[in-house]
Order: sequence, then C-alpha cells, then structure tokens
Amino acid sequence: MIKFNLKIIIIIFILNILSFISMGTAQSKGTPALQSPNAPAWSLGIGVGVTSLPSVQLTYRLQDKIAIRGEYDYMGYNYGGLPLQIKGAKAALDIEMRLSRFVLLAHYTPFEAKRIGFTAGIAVFPSKTVTGTLHLADTLVFGEAIVTPDVLGTGQLKLGYATAFAPYLGFTIGRPIPAHQQSLRLDIGAYYGGKFAVKALKIDSNVFLKENESNASVLERNFNRLPSYYRMIPDVKLAWTIAINR
Repeated sequence: MIKFNLKIIIIIFILNILSFISMGTAQSKGTPALQSPNAPAWSLGIGVGVTSLPSVQLTYRLQDKIAIRGEYDYMGYNYGGLPLQIKGAKAALDIEMRLSRFVLLAHYTPFEAKRIGFTAGIAVFPSKTVTGTLHLADTLVFGEAIVTPDVLGTGQLKLGYATAFAPYLGFTIGRPIPAHQQSLRLDIGAYYGGKFAVKALKIDSNVFLKENESNASVLERNFNRLPSYYRMIPDVKLAWTIAINR
C-alpha cells in the first residue's frame, strides 16, 4: 500500500505556488500586466472564521493572477459546564481554547473572472492549545478502581501540537484585491498541525498512582495513534476587504 505524507504534499504545493510567484514577478518586469493602471494593488481585510475572531489581513497584488497575503488571527474560547456521561456516570467539562497565528499566504487565481482561486501558505502559532477540565458528579468505576467525586477532585488536560509551524492549503471565493472599493472574500481550507503534545496534565486523585508526567506520556502516544485527519485544523473564514490605494 502506498502511503502519502500529507505534510510533504502541502509543502510541494506551496513551492509550486512560490515558483508561480517568481515567474510572475520576472514577467512583470519585462511586460506590463494587462490590468487598469488605476487598479488597486493593496487591500485591507477584517474577517471572522471558525478558528479566528478576529482576523486582520493585508494583501498585495504581485501580478495579474497572483497575490500574497499576511494576516494575524486570534481565537479565545471558553465554555463551562458541558454535560458528559462517562460509562454512565455524569460529569461536566470546561473547555478553553487559545489559538493565535501569523500567516503568510499566496493566492493564485487561474480563471478569467478571478473570483475563484487557490491558496497555500505557512502559519506560525504562538499559541494553539485546548484545555479541558473534568468535574465528576457521580461515582465512576474503572476496573477495580472506584472513583468518587471527592476522590477525583479535578482532572485537567491541556492538549496542543509539538511544533509551532503549520502549512495551509485551501481555496478562495472572491477577489484577493477588490475590483471596486470593497468586497467580500470566503476562504475554505485547513492547517496541518502535526503531532499532538500534552502541554499539561493535572489529576488530583489518590486512585491514579502514577505521576502526572507518566500519564501524560501515555496520553500523548494514544493521541498520536489517531488517523492523520485528526491533526487537521479546519478553517472557514469570511472577510470584508477594502482597497486602500485607488
């Protein structure tokens, strides 16, 4: 069976996009681009998305069909008291998500209308973690161990990724640079986060005899045995863009 390395495929795609950029830049030096001399070369965008609230974007047109975009995205999410059942025992889960990233993207719009294109790039995540805190309400039985709410206390797991870098691949509906003063742009794609890493584990219980570090290593191995699509960070983002140098 042939195994595909998703990260390698995305990196190859990004290199192809960058080669298009270099060819487009070289061509623009020899022959002028077929566009209005008054067409804007820059746009500023503000967006919201599945993993970004807000997103601040700056886009520059390199060539008629190629543009580059830099952006900063942030998402802070807190949800308390999510009801759960673990082997019939009632529990509650508090979730805290922190995502922040700096992104460099390349747009390639091969079609004449320039309203649909492909996007690839790389992101640096200063923060990409999800923290779950479990509060047990009923008695829970693990084999021979009987865990009561008083015995467990609180269990907390902070899960993230081993590296701060993540390649991105997706497509765009809408012009990278507005043809008029303003427009909407929709991005649909995903980041590849890589291997999971347990950032912190705290279990306040006398039932679990092993240290938290040992339990964290076991959890980390189990998370990394999951299929590769669990390492994807999907992102759907709607941005309002404004031409800023007409």
